[in-house]
Amino acid sequence: MTTLAPNPHSPYADADPTKRHIFAAFAFFGDPTPGGLVPTACERLAVVPEEPLTGTSPDAELPDGLCPLCVAVMQGGDEPRHPVTDCRECEAVTDHDGLCALCRQEKHDAWWPTRGETAVAVEGSAP
Repeated sequence: MTTLAPNPHSPYADADPTKRHIFAAFAFFGDPTPGGLVPTACERLAVVPEEPLTGTSPDAELPDGLCPLCVAVMQGGDEPRHPVTDCRECEAVTDHDGLCALCRQEKHDAWWPTRGETAVAVEGSAP
């Protein structure tokens, strides 16, 4: 069985960094741009990898390494619930660990082109 690598790293991603995540937006908006920070089926944000997932038909055997929460949601389960707080940047209500999705995406977009130059730590983000 195939084992998938986790999504690429971003200090602004809040999805589990040890898993490959499913992007539910594919069904509505087409394939997101590799390197973008995009919402996942498990209601978190992860970086879109260069290599897309394949073999995801309903009867296909799922590869190891997929986020079990993403899989459960895509199979009709409920979205996970996350604690809600105010964004420390714009004060919008967010369930993304104190930094809302829009602020995370904005910071990620600025960081991504320079990602090899410096290390950045974001409070409340997965390592």
